[in-house]
Amino acid sequence: MANEPEYTPDFEGETVTVIIPFSEEFTPRSMLEAAIDTVENQEAVDVEPLVIEDEHQRGPAWARNVGLKRADTRLVAFLDGDDLWKQDKLKRQLDRMAETGAGMCVEGPPGLSTERFVRDLLTSEMYGLTSAIVVDTDRVDVRFDEDLTRREDHLYMIEVATEVGVCFVEDLFEAGKYEEGMSKRVEKSPGQAADFFDRVLDVYPAAQRYEDGYYRDVYIDIGRKRHESGEYLRALRHYRRSLGHGPSIKAVGAIVLTLLASLYDIPYRTGRRLVTR
Repeated sequence: MANEPEYTPDFEGETVTVIIPFSEEFTPRSMLEAAIDTVENQEAVDVEPLVIEDEHQRGPAWARNVGLKRADTRLVAFLDGDDLWKQDKLKRQLDRMAETGAGMCVEGPPGLSTERFVRDLLTSEMYGLTSAIVVDTDRVDVRFDEDLTRREDHLYMIEVATEVGVCFVEDLFEAGKYEEGMSKRVEKSPGQAADFFDRVLDVYPAAQRYEDGYYRDVYIDIGRKRHESGEYLRALRHYRRSLGHGPSIKAVGAIVLTLLASLYDIPYRTGRRLVTR
């Protein structure tokens, strides 16, 4: 696994293309304009915003791949249309990449290893990092998997990190996730979860060691979504599947909350049906 490449890259005078997927169905244009402002106001780095409009809802993976194809700069960064960069984001990242020789930089504690980064992505200890990615395309030609409906950004980061190394800088952006955004509308399912993990194993077979931790967390997440929909029995089944991959305080806590909710909600809904008849 690549951790500390042996050469020091020179980014002096390099322009960074910033790929911004955008669909007006999922993000207000006013948010996009605010995001672009934070790109154009970057300190000490030349930037070139590249907005990829997705008029046919083909998804952010498609838009980012189109952007990668169109970009003619060595350095590429990604930004979601509802997030805002800190003013010195790119400068600090490029300085860190030059210092470490890593081919990608994202948000995180500076001492994190590539192996720990992969583990934390798989077990949801780290998430929502797409707007932090900067990659050196002279060293890697990875693309986003357009067949995945969830976590395609995690797969991309795992593949790049394990090929050319990754470094970390803290406090890079402010997430402003719009409540009607695409990520809120994509259904979570065990099939999607298994599909993603299979793709991870294709690019990094050593991730097999994190399988239990991955599924333990995934089934809790799916169970919570079922709970929010009032599908308490289905939620409990997913929590049980989570415990099948090892004990978890989160799973036990989720079970207790779902049982309490069902004890209250089922009589309540029954009473409402009787009153409205």
